[in-house]
Amino acid sequence: MKISSGLWKSAYGILAACALCLSGCGTDVLSDAFADLVGEGSGTPSMEAPAIGQYVPSMEEVAILNYDIPYQDPGVLVDLQGYSSGAEKIAYIKSKDELPATFALVNDETGEVVFEGTIQPDHSADGSSLLAGTADFSIVDTEGTYRILCPIVGSSYPFVIAPGRYRRLLLEEESAAIALCDDLVASPEQVLDLLQAYELCPEVFSDGDGDGTADVLTAAMQWIVGVDYDSISDEQATRYVAVLSKFSYLYQGKDVSLATECLQKASSMYSQAAGTMQQSSASFRALTELYRASGAAGYGEEIITVGSLLRGQSGFLDQEDYLFGTLTYMSTRQAVDRDLCSYLMTTLLERGEELGNRSRELMHPVLAKNDGPTELLPDAMQILCANRVLDGYEYNEMLENLLHYLRGRNLQSVSYDDGGSDAVHYLLLDAWMARLEANGTL
Repeated sequence: MKISSGLWKSAYGILAACALCLSGCGTDVLSDAFADLVGEGSGTPSMEAPAIGQYVPSMEEVAILNYDIPYQDPGVLVDLQGYSSGAEKIAYIKSKDELPATFALVNDETGEVVFEGTIQPDHSADGSSLLAGTADFSIVDTEGTYRILCPIVGSSYPFVIAPGRYRRLLLEEESAAIALCDDLVASPEQVLDLLQAYELCPEVFSDGDGDGTADVLTAAMQWIVGVDYDSISDEQATRYVAVLSKFSYLYQGKDVSLATECLQKASSMYSQAAGTMQQSSASFRALTELYRASGAAGYGEEIITVGSLLRGQSGFLDQEDYLFGTLTYMSTRQAVDRDLCSYLMTTLLERGEELGNRSRELMHPVLAKNDGPTELLPDAMQILCANRVLDGYEYNEMLENLLHYLRGRNLQSVSYDDGGSDAVHYLLLDAWMARLEANGTL
């Protein structure tokens, strides 16, 4: 039976008030919410106010609707960072005893029901301790803050629908990364990943002063100039070599003199550290960046030597430096060893296919088997690199679903994107999604 819009509105008023408990609001705020609902006090009711006798003392309407709002454990799982207007928008419903048949999308500010739909059971969850279903509201593109309301399981947390949502997220992350560079507190790993994101999707990064140079490149330059290179140990040198070489490659069209100076510094540091440098994923990445920027045959030969040691080691792409070093080697215009290049590409694409086959297992909102961001972010980087080679719809869909999972469409309805040490990885992913968003291919 389809629930009428009026009944949804009445139920939403109760749930909106109850949802304040999820955020830890006090009883005064909760009382004010009910006062607004029934038209008392100075607040302006957001919907037609029912008679107060309907709610005192029996709360019969709530009991009839059988709404259950678990404490900080919503039965409606959504991406807490929201959805892009033109993109697919799906929420997951979980229930222990009974799966509701319908859902409503309501404006979180006005309580207006803007869309009602049917929940599709997810039979892949059959046999588990939870029932699961999907609520598709892709048709709604109007910017705003919303909740999804369902009988039996209650309300989702609020989320936004907005045009250019990934672009907005990227701007926030970009600003935070630039601040770290400006304050000279960014790690070389953070700067390297920032440059990697720019290399993959240069068109989506800001140029605030309109000088033709992206703000992230300017920030990286200031960080590079501010480094005390005399204090860098041989063990740390490979990371700075990779940063200087990648920056040189990306900046050569802006200032060839500075780019050359950075490349010379990188080459000098690598030579000085070569005697004590241990073979590692970091040294492989530094070599690929040096070779692409300089074309020096000696670096190319070293890469071939390292590459011969990687054959048969299918798990080497789990290390981010091998992964991005592989991508750099495959994208260089310098001469490459065809056998090595073919091996690296085949291994990367096989890894992407493997993750694609496991994607439902990894990212299913109710049944997922993973170790959270510790496992999923490295997987996302591998999917991203495989997608850089193929740029396929399936990989783009996997990346978007992975972001939805990490940002709230998971069993606990929590966002792992907390702006911590993984922030640059989210920046990489959001840059890619902003690119798709801008191209209209999301």
